[in-house]
Amino acid sequence: MPKVLLLTGDAAEDLEVMYPYQRLLEEGYEVDIAAPTVKKLQFVVHDFVDGFDTYTEKLGHSWPADIAFADVDPLDYVAVVVPGGRAPEYLRNDPDVRRILKHFFDTDAPVAALCHGPLILAAAGLLQGRRSSAYPALAVDRHWTLVAANAAVKPLIAEAAPELLQPPVNVLRLSLHPLGLAPRIANLKQWRTHLLDRLRRQIEVSGDAVLEKLFAELRAYPTPTNVRAMMPMSSADYGDVLIPFQLATAAGVLSFFSTTTIFGTPLDVTLSELALESFFPADAATAAVLGPRGPA
Repeated sequence: MPKVLLLTGDAAEDLEVMYPYQRLLEEGYEVDIAAPTVKKLQFVVHDFVDGFDTYTEKLGHSWPADIAFADVDPLDYVAVVVPGGRAPEYLRNDPDVRRILKHFFDTDAPVAALCHGPLILAAAGLLQGRRSSAYPALAVDRHWTLVAANAAVKPLIAEAAPELLQPPVNVLRLSLHPLGLAPRIANLKQWRTHLLDRLRRQIEVSGDAVLEKLFAELRAYPTPTNVRAMMPMSSADYGDVLIPFQLATAAGVLSFFSTTTIFGTPLDVTLSELALESFFPADAATAAVLGPRGPA
């Protein structure tokens, strides 16, 4: 019976472990769950609840690991699964995890990395020279200047005026300028208020004169009259949990929620000024559009 390896640990996303595990068993594979040590693992469930500005974490299933990373011989397996959750945050530094995954890449064997699972692949340098699917994400500095963006961002901003896409690109200006994304933002009033409030709070903390000038510029922009900004918003009700970003496209209104990761280290001050803005589907329709074909 062919064997598949599942690399995981405590705080892995419950569904991303249990669903592949059960489905592979149903297809006739033997599945070994590998972890830092052989013990009972605790998985978690992330979800949104009323009153929280981001997702919450709850305990999920507990499940025994079959084998420790150090004891894994990757030659025994035909494929590997790497679930997400918070486990990749610490597993990416494990030398045995890197050793195991390098084998699957070197032999061109199937690798399934879910959600945050690619963090491990990236940390091991296994994504260099390769293309991988991902939801839109971009990195900005403290003045909201674009530092980097993945390929999923490009189709979403393609219709903006060329001058707004010339470096240095300010993502807040690109979002709210009448020649930028603003005419395509279905919930422009809501999204504009959200961005300006966020920028105002940043100014209150930093006293940054550059941000103050940017705030005055953004607040002075007229409201676009393009008809696509008047398109019906997604019917999903998010209450006060989050502010969705709803963008009109040829495929309909795509709805996203965003998360922000702030990079900081006492050894690199410049790194602490970077933030990663990631956009995830806020409804099933958007998730379907962001499938193999990518956004329209």
